[in-house]
This record gives sequence, structure tokens and C-alpha cells, in this order.
Amino acid sequence: MVFCLGPRPPENSLTYPYEQVLASISLSAERRLIIEERYLRLLRLSHRRCRNIACAFHTNRLIITIGSIIVPALLSIQYTDAFPAAPFTQAVHWTAWILSLCVTISNGIMTMFKLDKKYYLFHASFEQLKTEGWQYLALAGHYRASGENSAPENSHEVQFIPFCQTIERIRMRQMEEEYIKLQEIRGQDAGRREQFSQGIPDIFEYQRTPRKNDLLHQFFTFLKAQYEAVPQTENSIVEIGVSHGASTKENSETESLSKTTQKGPTLP
Repeated sequence: MVFCLGPRPPENSLTYPYEQVLASISLSAERRLIIEERYLRLLRLSHRRCRNIACAFHTNRLIITIGSIIVPALLSIQYTDAFPAAPFTQAVHWTAWILSLCVTISNGIMTMFKLDKKYYLFHASFEQLKTEGWQYLALAGHYRASGENSAPENSHEVQFIPFCQTIERIRMRQMEEEYIKLQEIRGQDAGRREQFSQGIPDIFEYQRTPRKNDLLHQFFTFLKAQYEAVPQTENSIVEIGVSHGASTKENSETESLSKTTQKGPTLP
């Protein structure tokens, strides 16, 4: 936050040590020009992006941290008896509202632009570029000769192609992390939000289709079964009544026939 407000050093001051060492090594003019136009320009660009993202990251983080502490404190003293004056209460109210709005906006900016991830990504790539450049200029690290006998064969001319390949690999890895994986993270977040929204049951759909273990559902199921059983019960009662009437008629005819038999035949 301090270096964001302070005077910015010239960009040439970053690459000046590299230029001084580059002018003293044994390298062809074409390859020296390639290093100046590609590597040093990329180094200045990375430094500028790191500075800008650091200013945005630290500013929003400072607003979120300080605002999250001040807003609850203002709300706690807003309606106390120690400050009964109405103008003071109104001023505290609007101050807390403005601070809470600033905290919400800063948090939204941090989340939307992924400032925390970009901050660490840009600085890691920038430091890797600087380290790679110094290792090449000093022929150290993986640019060092493998043995004492092969030391005369090792030079900046020999290690120029591996150095360019390493620089481009670092750049492509940064581009991949910045534009591809961050988009995948945003897509995964959107997919999780969609799955979460699909997993939430609709209250109206829940009311239309209640669960089987719901007491209300069981009650309505019982009533429906009773209602559907009513016509079948009436039909069965009618059938029973008809059969009972037929059997009664048959019994009466049988009884009359038996009485006639007992009396004997009637004389004319």
C-alpha cells in the first residue's frame, strides 16, 4: 500500500543490471538483440503487472480488514446512552452504512477478478523470470557445465537456445494459469452453484408432491382410498341385498310347499 502511493522508480532501473552484464558477455549481436527485445521487455511487463495487481490487492484487502473491524464497533455505540444526541447517531449510521458498502464492493472485486490468485501467480512468475535470467548470465544452476573437462564448451552461445525455451515455457505456464485455469475455476464455481440450486427442492413442487412419510400425505392417501372404496361398497351392498332377497323368496316358496305337503291334497 505504501509503494502504491509513493513515487515509482523508472522501469529501466529494473533491467539496468541485466543490460550491464549482457553487454559484457560473449554473445552475438542478433542473440543479444533477441534477449533485449524479448526477455527484458517481458521482465518489464511482468514487473508492471505485479505492481498494478499488488496495488489493487492490498488496497481492497486493507478496506475489507479495516471496514470489518470498524462497522461492528460503530453499530455497537450507535444507540448507547453515552451519545444521546441525534446528529451524532445519524452520522454514525451513515458512516457505518458507507463503510459496509465499501467492504461489500471490495469483497466483490476481490472475488470477481480473483485478485488473490493473480497476485501470487504474477509475483511467482516474475521472480522465476528474474532468477532464470541471472542463472543464464552467470552460467549457474542448470546452465552450469556438467564437468570440468566440458567447461570450455559451455558458454552463453551454447546455452542461448535452452534459455529461450525456458523463458517461453515460463510465459506459457503463466498464460495457462491466468486465462485457462482461472476460467475453469469460474466454470466449476458456476457448475457448483447450478448443482446447488438444482439440489434445493421447490417449495411449491414439494407441496404438490408430498413425501410418503409425511403425515398429511398419509392422511390424504387414506381419504382417497376410502373415497375410491365407496362405490365398490355400495355395489357389494346391492348385490348382497339382491341375493338376500332371492334367498328369502326361495325360502318362502320352500316353506309354503312344505306346508302344503303336510296338509295333504285338498279335496275338490
